[in-house]
Amino acid sequence: MPKQQDMTKNQWWTDRQVAEFFNVSRPTIWKWAKVLDGFPKPHKFGHTTRFSADAVRAYQGTGTTA
Repeated sequence: MPKQQDMTKNQWWTDRQVAEFFNVSRPTIWKWAKVLDGFPKPHKFGHTTRFSADAVRAYQGTGTTA
């Protein structure tokens, strides 16, 4: 599990950080983003893609991961 204090400082998380947060693989995060209703969608920033940390935390509270 990633250090919560480090991850909460960032507004945008990488797929790696999201995977660590849910304790799953990076491909699982991308699959969830594609097929699960309500899972946070990634946002492109130039050549990078990030997930909103607030949206990820809010989604975790729903308890609807596959």
